[in-house]
This record gives sequence, structure tokens and C-alpha cells, in this order.
Amino acid sequence: MVFSAKDAVVSGDTLHYEGPSNDDLGFWSDAKDSAAWPFYVSKDGAYSVDILTSCPPGAEGTRYSVTVGGASSLTGTVPATANWTTYQSTSLGMIRLRAGKHMLTIRILDMPHGIAMNLRSITFRP
Repeated sequence: MVFSAKDAVVSGDTLHYEGPSNDDLGFWSDAKDSAAWPFYVSKDGAYSVDILTSCPPGAEGTRYSVTVGGASSLTGTVPATANWTTYQSTSLGMIRLRAGKHMLTIRILDMPHGIAMNLRSITFRP
């Protein structure tokens, strides 16, 4: 399952979809902003979780959580990439899901440089 930036339900004042040319969520400068995706899983299972982000040197280090419902959560730290348009995939680990409807949410835990990241997608692989 790929949760793309264009399909995100965005909450907050700064985070927004940057359009098809960038195809990411950007301008994430308020730690209270978040993005979410509703989805359905047909059977119980474990999924590896990867996130595709960009962040230029000097702005890296934002810590974030990727949560499904209130129970399953993974955390990560944004790495530096060459610039705002060079993306890097980061593996966050495994998450276990039960069959049914879910809500995937990404939130900022700590943003040391005043800007979080550009987020292109989050991917779950069985």
C-alpha cells in the first residue's frame, strides 16, 4: 500500500500538498500540523513501513511518529538529502495490523530547525 502526498488529509496551517510538479507535502514548519490517510486491510498481517522524504543538509533531524489508530506506532528521524527535491527512502520497521478500517497519521515529535521535511509517500509492504 502506498500512501501518497496527494491523497493525504492535511491538518494545520503550514503543511500542504505542493502540486504535481513536486508531488509532496511541504512547507511543514508548524509541529502541530499532521497528515493522515484512511485505509482498509482485508486480513491481519505484519507490514514493513518505509517513508520517502527530502530535507537539505542543515535542516535534518526532525523526529516524527507514524501511527495507525492509537495502538501501533513507529518513530523516525529525517535524514539530510542533497536538497528539497532529492528524496531518500527510510525503513521505519514493522507494524502489525488487524483486518478492518484504519487511519494512518504522521506527526512531528521534535523539529529542531523550524522546518520538518518534504514528504512524498509512506509505503506498507507485507
